[in-house]
Amino acid sequence: MAFTDFLNQLFDVLGITLIRLAARVRRDKGSVSRYLSGRRIAPSAFIDQLLNEVADTTGNPVTENVRDQAYQLRLKAIKVRNPSKYEIEQLRESLGAAERDLKRADVRERVLLEAVKAAEVQTRQAEQRYRQLESDWATTRYTSGSAALDIYSGPEGGDELRDEIRGLKAELEALRAELSRAQALKHDAEEQCLRLEARLLAAEAALKAQRAKADRTFLYGAELESPGMVLTREFGRKVGTTLDLDTTAGELCDVFVPTLADFASVDLLAGFINYPELPDKRPDDQTMLQRVGRGAHATRGHWDHALELGALFAMPRSIPPGRALQDNEPVLVPVIDAETAAHYAASFPGGPDLAASVTGRSMLVLPLSVRGRILGVLKLIRLPDRPPFDPGDAPFLQGLADRAAVLLDSARLHQAETRLATAMQRSMIPIHPPQIPGVQVAHRYLPGDSKAEVGGDWFDAIQLPGSRVALVIGDVMGHGLHAAQTMGRLRTAIQAFASLDVPPGQLLRHLDNLAHKLGDDHLATCLYAIYDPINRTCELASAGHLPPVLVHPDGRSELLEIPSGAPIGVGGVPFAAKKIDVSDGSTLVLCTDGLVRGDDGDIGEGLAALCGAGIEASQTPDQACDTVLARLHTAASTDDVALLVARLDGIPPSDIAIWKLDATNSEVRRARALVREQLFTWDLAELTETTELLVSELVTNAVRVARGHVQLQLIWLDKLFVEVSDDNHNLPSLEPVELLDEYGRGLQLVSQLANRWGTARKAVGKVVWFELVPRSFWIGARRFRSRGAAEEAMRALLARYSFNAVVDREEDDRLLRDLLDLHPDAEEKVGAGVDFFRIVRTPRGNHKGLSAVQVDGTATDFSYKASLRTPSPRQRQ
Repeated sequence: MAFTDFLNQLFDVLGITLIRLAARVRRDKGSVSRYLSGRRIAPSAFIDQLLNEVADTTGNPVTENVRDQAYQLRLKAIKVRNPSKYEIEQLRESLGAAERDLKRADVRERVLLEAVKAAEVQTRQAEQRYRQLESDWATTRYTSGSAALDIYSGPEGGDELRDEIRGLKAELEALRAELSRAQALKHDAEEQCLRLEARLLAAEAALKAQRAKADRTFLYGAELESPGMVLTREFGRKVGTTLDLDTTAGELCDVFVPTLADFASVDLLAGFINYPELPDKRPDDQTMLQRVGRGAHATRGHWDHALELGALFAMPRSIPPGRALQDNEPVLVPVIDAETAAHYAASFPGGPDLAASVTGRSMLVLPLSVRGRILGVLKLIRLPDRPPFDPGDAPFLQGLADRAAVLLDSARLHQAETRLATAMQRSMIPIHPPQIPGVQVAHRYLPGDSKAEVGGDWFDAIQLPGSRVALVIGDVMGHGLHAAQTMGRLRTAIQAFASLDVPPGQLLRHLDNLAHKLGDDHLATCLYAIYDPINRTCELASAGHLPPVLVHPDGRSELLEIPSGAPIGVGGVPFAAKKIDVSDGSTLVLCTDGLVRGDDGDIGEGLAALCGAGIEASQTPDQACDTVLARLHTAASTDDVALLVARLDGIPPSDIAIWKLDATNSEVRRARALVREQLFTWDLAELTETTELLVSELVTNAVRVARGHVQLQLIWLDKLFVEVSDDNHNLPSLEPVELLDEYGRGLQLVSQLANRWGTARKAVGKVVWFELVPRSFWIGARRFRSRGAAEEAMRALLARYSFNAVVDREEDDRLLRDLLDLHPDAEEKVGAGVDFFRIVRTPRGNHKGLSAVQVDGTATDFSYKASLRTPSPRQRQ
């Protein structure tokens, strides 16, 4: 058969074993073998998987001509093997084409309807203008005193307007005629769809009746077959239907019970289940096994003593299962006597009651091995009222056990690949949202159905120069290890391009070019947005991704209309960006299609639901994530979901200082003065000396290489961010310096004194930045941005209390409650890492002193009544 020869040619190109191919395409070995031998016609999905494997192996993409040839050969094979099924395939293709025609006709009808409505509106407006023109002309003639109206004259411009009306009416008539033809075509397409649907239903009903007749014939023939043939056939039909290890083990037990045995169990090496490679060491008495499958005849015997699924245990060589495991040979016990049962109960988990339960029963233990390595054992037990196992059963059942071992090993390989892909994807997805000035970010990632493979969804929030932030979300097409690898490559590339400060549209173009170089199978959708918290703008570009939702501060939700573009990897399509203004307090919601795609594949309703998800302006990004998932995500979802929510708060102008400096050495002194004055305004005297020193070094380096201006920018939120920018694109690097060197010490000082620092290229030039973190000051659960603000609040609070020589316990308790800003009995709820104050009675002259404990502070007095000091470890606890 030409189709079978074609499949075998593709298989030869791969140069791998049948077992490895089955694991790669996630199918059982038996099905793949039947496809390649021609006993069963391979489905279209298998052809796609095989062609993709060939493309990955050879490094050359599979052309559309080759794919069409494969599908045509498959249809010819179906026509020869099963004409009824071929007819159904042809009808489905015809119905699909007819439905596409109907959809196009429907779209054309809607477009023409809109055009007709627009033309009618234009015609009515033109007629109304003409009537108004005639009315104005007649009124003018009457008021001018003309005795009579000249019926052969008319208003100025009337002829042109009449010509316009005639042209509009002609165009309207043409559109109506075209609409009638479009409606007729749509009606014909609907009739064609109905006829094809009726023929398809009739053909499917005929095929169903044909299969029912074949099944009856098959069952009648099965009654005349031997039990061994029936068991072999049932084994092929029922075992290995999935690539799930536990399911395959359960199917193996079910095929033997109750046909051949009353109880069956599958016990595998624990190392076989938990590790991707088979253990090299041969099993011994200490080897641990895990029960992964069991089956029992519910109406015959009591099996309460049997181990539950997931139980771990060891089987010594002294009992039949242990001997079969270590010798890799079947072990038959026709009838278990009392002595053997007692020894079995003493060595095997289950307790003394196990001896009475197994006495008189027949046991056959079959090793499960593949490629000479033992995987575990299959244990079969019969009750005394059935004939015991005999030596003739072992060879036949061992053959089935060998086939089962191959299926279990394929499931293990698939499970190991899935774990690897999952671990790879989880390692590449951010765990904690970054702390970026002016933006609050929260994200969620929810894997799909446990039976589905890992997807390629990802998201990112990247801090850019100028306190901007890049928000990224993407979805790689496909599932499995390849999708996770592609996601890792694209995410790394985006971070690299973002570090060069590339605009959104250009970044997607670079990413698309890179995807082409990596291979034709690197396809993904992506949305890249840059938010500027200083200018309150957001620039977005999309590569075939879902549009984001912008929730305004007043609660209105808007689905942003941005140029969609084509997915990454398609090529040949430009990526356009759109810049919008955003108000402080807005929320931007980005997600992948797994959140909004319905069961029928439509995303329109999901996007509408996302806009109406009920996100409130007062919600934090974490609360917004929970709200969206509660409204849209369902437990039945089979696709991964990535959700990124950013609250765009902006940076207040009072917390930003920007200066333009000339590229002269004299500007270094001016920069120090500007920094000193600004930090005094922000009450950050403790950071003044360090900031002046580091700014002086960076500005000195900048004016030395700059051709134009140098920009100095300070931002004060929870941290002090300092940026020095110039128009030279060469990035400075941290170099080792000697003790007496004059140059190269600037970045050494920045590296030693700053909490964080770095360099980055901009669209023009570069930026060197660093951040300093001042000490935190807390009163109860309230945080103050400076020590001066905390001292002022503390003095105002202390002024409310007298602290006379006589200690007022109630007054102290009230003060303590005010300091903690919590319930009196909830002092421990302040928690580790949150600074707090505690009353300590310390004699100070005629007064009782108050000591305030602060985690990040030093021992400095607020006043003679209050001192600030660092708590001991015991106080912190």
